[in-house]
Amino acid sequence: MPFFLCLALTTLRIGELIALHWSDVDWMRRKLTVTKTLWRGRLRHSTKTDVELLKHIPEVLFEALTELRRRSPFKADSDFIFCKADGGPCDPDWVRENVLYPAMDRAAIDRGKRTHGFHIFRHTGGSIVRTVTGDMKLAQLQLGHSRMSTTSGIYVHTNEQDIQRAGEALAETIAKVLPTKLPTNRHVLAHQPN
Repeated sequence: MPFFLCLALTTLRIGELIALHWSDVDWMRRKLTVTKTLWRGRLRHSTKTDVELLKHIPEVLFEALTELRRRSPFKADSDFIFCKADGGPCDPDWVRENVLYPAMDRAAIDRGKRTHGFHIFRHTGGSIVRTVTGDMKLAQLQLGHSRMSTTSGIYVHTNEQDIQRAGEALAETIAKVLPTKLPTNRHVLAHQPN
């Protein structure tokens, strides 16, 4: 479904995603320009952070958006990309309750109250970018955060692979500076003052 693919690959907030119009797509440069959000049914001409976001459109998303526009009766630049049957913007609550949650249930994903809605796509995306690239700044850029502390302290999560990598990095570095032969405890104890 292009809706969830776009949500996952752009890490947009749900209000930013459902506010997208076809005019926000730069087909030649394969970029999405995000300048508005839908909040409680009202279109606001600014994002949550009041900055213009620019998102890359990877090939798989480019193809999905191309096909979606081809099939949609609402193709004008002024039309919403993700819309209801009447062309109006999607209702995120309806999509959450009728599409997202049932899909998560079918996949046996245990979801906590208020922890596994649309925002989980942002947390997951930020964590994937940081894990794969090792670059927290790139995760911050992808999520559009102005403060690194928001990205690192709230959005990007560590996993067992990170813990193992950290332990191995320490062991490798420390092993380079340790003497090859350490004194025994008997030798150390014999030289202690009484």
